[in-house]
Amino acid sequence: MHMVQFILQMLVVIEMICINMITTGKCCTRKKTRPIVIAVFVLWSFLVISSAIFIIKALGIYGNGNGLFVLFGFLYLIPAGWVFEESIDYILIVICTSWIYTMFCFSISVNFAKMFGEAYFEIIALTLQSVIYLFTVRCFWRLVQDKFLYILHHTSAETYRSLRSLSISWFLTAVMVNFSLVMQAGGVFNFLIMIILLVNSYRTYILLYDTVRNYETVGSLQKLAMRDALTELGNRNSLLIELDRRLHEDTAFFLLFMDLDRFKEINDTYGHLQGDQYLKLFSEELSRLFSGSENIYRISGDEFIYLGQLSDKTEILERLAVYEWPLFKKRKLKFLGVSYGCADYPQDACRYEELLNKADAQMYAMKESRQIER
Repeated sequence: MHMVQFILQMLVVIEMICINMITTGKCCTRKKTRPIVIAVFVLWSFLVISSAIFIIKALGIYGNGNGLFVLFGFLYLIPAGWVFEESIDYILIVICTSWIYTMFCFSISVNFAKMFGEAYFEIIALTLQSVIYLFTVRCFWRLVQDKFLYILHHTSAETYRSLRSLSISWFLTAVMVNFSLVMQAGGVFNFLIMIILLVNSYRTYILLYDTVRNYETVGSLQKLAMRDALTELGNRNSLLIELDRRLHEDTAFFLLFMDLDRFKEINDTYGHLQGDQYLKLFSEELSRLFSGSENIYRISGDEFIYLGQLSDKTEILERLAVYEWPLFKKRKLKFLGVSYGCADYPQDACRYEELLNKADAQMYAMKESRQIER
């Protein structure tokens, strides 16, 4: 009878180890052949299980489902570091995450089996644990491969450290909670569990803080990538995204292509700093003229684009034709003029390249009619 109990206990442990090793293998890149990896882990598992049994029996707490054997799981870092290419930190996070899953499956099985007495404890625990794995392990592996690995491969160093601490902490929490339930430990032990849960909550908020801060940083960088540094208008990337959106929604609009006249003279005569001021002043004028800057884009040195509703096209062009450029007058700068051309969607073209080309051609024709070099 004792031999049967021992075999069932070993099957529970071996099942957990197999799930953990398969999970680790799915998350890591082998630098040894598959047969070597399997052989190494089989031999290492024999050594770890033998050592764990000896030590736990010596402590007098063997065979009651307390789960303390999983603490020996950290020893798997030694062979894992030899057979996998990833760093020890990376493997540690993976191992802890896998042990958290298998530890909770084990704890549910053991505590459920205890309700039926000692006679059938091992067989019920093993059966229930196997059933839990049968229905959940594929979902767990999919979560690990689709979400968990993405986090590991794309997180910042600071968030990575927080994740490592949190993984270890939650692993120890799972072990201690199961031990408390099985051994009905109270007093100081339950106090320690509460302390660890408090630490876990704190580490979770730190991880969320790092994530939100990184998200805001990425958002700021994305905004910078969509803005022209000099004029703070949208740039070419921003224009192409907006054009793609409008074409996808299939809403009528017009594209106004503007090119400053004789801008090269400004740079050649007064220098590039004065040329930059000229461009900034022109962008401010456009924001006044078009009642806001959200649809204005600077796509190159002296070329600007405005996207407007087709119903407003006539009014916009009339205002542009008679606009007196008051900010230039206020600064006592001579405005040398601007040439422009239009293209309507969908009447003139249905692709943004064709819209840009048509508006550019009209703008160039306007320059030629006034004998202005492009």
